[in-house]
Amino acid sequence: ASGSWDTTVKIWEMSSLKCLTTLEASGEVVSLSFSPDGKYIVAGSGGAPAMIWEVETSKRIAQIDAPEGIFSLSFSPDGKYLASGASNAVILRDAQTFKCLATFEGHTERIMSLSFSGDGKYIASVGLWDKNVKIWEVQASKLLAPLRSHNANLNSVSFSSNGRYVASAGSDDKVKVWDMQTSSCIATLEGQSGSVTAVSFTKDGKRIASA
Repeated sequence: ASGSWDTTVKIWEMSSLKCLTTLEASGEVVSLSFSPDGKYIVAGSGGAPAMIWEVETSKRIAQIDAPEGIFSLSFSPDGKYLASGASNAVILRDAQTFKCLATFEGHTERIMSLSFSGDGKYIASVGLWDKNVKIWEVQASKLLAPLRSHNANLNSVSFSSNGRYVASAGSDDKVKVWDMQTSSCIATLEGQSGSVTAVSFTKDGKRIASA
C-alpha cells in the first residue's frame, strides 16, 4: 500500500503490479500500517483524523481523532495493539476498538517512527529533534533507558524480529545499531551522503536496509 499528499491510499497487487483500490483519507497521508493479518489498513495524516479501512471491502470502519496529526503507526505483531505517534507522545490503542489504553510521554517533538519488538513487549520510538531513541515497556507503560548517540535529528527506527537489536537512522547520515541487552551502541553504519530517512531489518535479522 502507498499513501500520498494527494490524500489517497492505494492498495496494489504484487503479482500484476496493478492498483486494486483507492481509498480517500482525511488529509495528506504521512503514515500507513497493515494489521498483521492483512485485514485492515490505517492511514495517519498531519492535522487530520486517522482512518481505518477493511481491506477486502474498502469500507471505512473507524477513525481516530488527532488534531495534532499522526505521523507514525505500527500494529503489534499479534495484532492486539495499534501504536500511533503524535506531536510528542506515543498512544497505545486496542486494535479492535481503537480506544486509548496508555499514553507514553517523554518525547519533545513529533514521533517520526515506531517499531514493536517481535514479542510485542516493547516499542521503540524516535522523535524528530530528540536525538535519542526511546524504548517503552508496553505492559508496564514505562520508559526504559533512552539510547543516545546521534548528533542530529532522528527519522526512523526498527526492531530486529528477535528483539535483540534496534537500528536507528538519523540526519547525521548514519545508522546506529543497538544491543538491547546492554543498551549500548554496537555499530555505526556509514556510507550514505545524505540524511538517512528510513531503516529496516530483514525478517531473519541478518541484514539492514537504509535509505
